[in-house]
Amino acid sequence: GHVFGAQTLTNPDSGNSSPVLAGYHSPFDQSDAQSYQKQLAGSRHRISGFCFSCQYHYQSILQASLKKIGVTLTIKTQEPKVKRATQKAMNYQLTSTGWTMDISDPDELLTFALDPENGGTHAFYTNYNNPAVVAAVRAGQSDADPVARQKSYSFVQKTVANEAMMIFAYNAPYIYSWSSKITGFQVTPTLSYHMEDVKKG
Repeated sequence: GHVFGAQTLTNPDSGNSSPVLAGYHSPFDQSDAQSYQKQLAGSRHRISGFCFSCQYHYQSILQASLKKIGVTLTIKTQEPKVKRATQKAMNYQLTSTGWTMDISDPDELLTFALDPENGGTHAFYTNYNNPAVVAAVRAGQSDADPVARQKSYSFVQKTVANEAMMIFAYNAPYIYSWSSKITGFQVTPTLSYHMEDVKKG
């Protein structure tokens, strides 16, 4: 109940995130999916996906959605160490992944996720590689002009969404609560907090 549908690689709470991406549907549009499936001459598809056991409920929802458009998804659960090895070998048809933003600027995540040379993960182990996207990621990384950075990152978000290198399912915001009996509790832009500053009110 505390998550919301995603439509882009970056979290809307991070800097330089485009709030609306024209032409990209979020949440998943069942009627559009059925229309695309009909364009494939009614062919039926089978996909094998794998996940951690704790992610099974999410995969089950995806499985049920795909079944409605004639796609059979077989789910295989793996232990975290095995799943990581399978991902790194890119020996899969469909997998699940997730990430957190360590900093409030999109630079770190976009480099990690989209720059094969500098990111170190082959674009989250998808082998996605679009030179125009990589150039825009690097431009946003080095440009101090906020308007120019926004242009670069908006291009990245829209291109990656339209090319569907991943399905962006949801964002889960961090939620904090604390008693009115304490003072000094504050979450920093890097999502950390200093308990040494917290005192009884």
